[in-house]
Amino acid sequence: MSRFIFKTLGVLAFCAVSAYALFLAYGYNVDLQHQHIEKTSIIDVANTYPEVRTYLDDKLIGNSLPLQVKDLLPGFYNLSISKLGYLPWSRKLQVQTDFVTKVDDVVLVPEHTDNLVQQLVHFPQQSRYFFGKDFFIVLSPGQNYLTLVSLMNQGTMKEEELKLARQDIQDIQIYSSQQFLVTFADNSYEWIEFNGPRFVDFSLPKASTLLTFLPSQNTVFFLNGGNLYTMPIDLLPTLTVKNLSSFLLIKNADQFDVHDNTLLYLSGGMVYGSDTQGKNVRLIDRSHTVAFIRFVPFQSGVGGLFLLKTLDNKRALYASGDNGISTLLTPQLKDDIYQNNAGSVLFSDESGNVFLYKPLLQKKTLVVTLPTDFSLLGFLFDDGHFLFEREGQILLADSTFTNVYPLLNAEENARYFLQNGAIFSLSADKLKSLFFLPQS
Repeated sequence: MSRFIFKTLGVLAFCAVSAYALFLAYGYNVDLQHQHIEKTSIIDVANTYPEVRTYLDDKLIGNSLPLQVKDLLPGFYNLSISKLGYLPWSRKLQVQTDFVTKVDDVVLVPEHTDNLVQQLVHFPQQSRYFFGKDFFIVLSPGQNYLTLVSLMNQGTMKEEELKLARQDIQDIQIYSSQQFLVTFADNSYEWIEFNGPRFVDFSLPKASTLLTFLPSQNTVFFLNGGNLYTMPIDLLPTLTVKNLSSFLLIKNADQFDVHDNTLLYLSGGMVYGSDTQGKNVRLIDRSHTVAFIRFVPFQSGVGGLFLLKTLDNKRALYASGDNGISTLLTPQLKDDIYQNNAGSVLFSDESGNVFLYKPLLQKKTLVVTLPTDFSLLGFLFDDGHFLFEREGQILLADSTFTNVYPLLNAEENARYFLQNGAIFSLSADKLKSLFFLPQS
């Protein structure tokens, strides 16, 4: 009988221990003080950093990243991370039941950044520059070749040269690092594709304006006599005044902007949107006050941003999805519009508000309100970190504006480029690598 009792007690104890283990494994915790059961949650820090000290509410919880902190009751916690030679990082986190609180934007900034500045190349004086997103073209005085400077990861660069038959270059319109349009002094043109190579030499009928290429569809758009025309790129050398009417797209167009499969145009004081064939037309703005229009496609390829500048120089920014519905993001845009590879949009308004907009979620978030004497410089990482200039300094901020770090002194009359954690500047004919910070 006693053996039976012991076996029974053993089985019951095993079942109790197993049940309690499963109870904990599913994230439950017994609060003995208040005598009730609560569901616990997890903080997941996904970034990779060796030799760091991570604290939760001043308690050391790890010496490297990534890490997970389990069995946390709902509430607020202070997460802080430190590493020798780097500025501290911290954030207040809210843990909620049945949600994993994920942190994937930890960036540790060195305490000293002055020693990161390096001069990469010096260009001839009086050179002319034409800018893309992470590259630029240098036209040296008296030369008939172009130098394409591509800015790479880890603060490096690459140079390529392209020789042209003529020196009388008036302007260069850039579409990508491999595609651009050269305008010559006699108003003739050359469309250039590096990766072909492909060269198309042509002229347009007199008084043609706003020549714009759409390489993805091998087409070109331009205005002439108050009308909008479009045609295949390869037919440009055969274009004459006599056959111009064959390529009419839209009558009575004053301005336009085109990207991907979206055409934005101004007609009769009103702004319209359509596809690149001029079909599926929709009215964007009927105020009769718009003086300038610009379309910026979303990284996802679906929808985009409409920038409308009015006669009194106010700039309104709208977001448009695949349903054609436009949503006003701000009636008074300040600075430029920036997108990262994750699709997030960064912009500010004249009141000093800095916003993040996520097109897929159709969500606009206020990041911070600053004194208006600042300038946005763009995203440094795809996790939402961005740069801005204020009081002569370049500062780095995360998407919550919890961690803000002064990086460098701003250079006078400099042009800045941001490329996957690297900051470059072009000033006084010198290209410099100012800063490079790996994300992990």
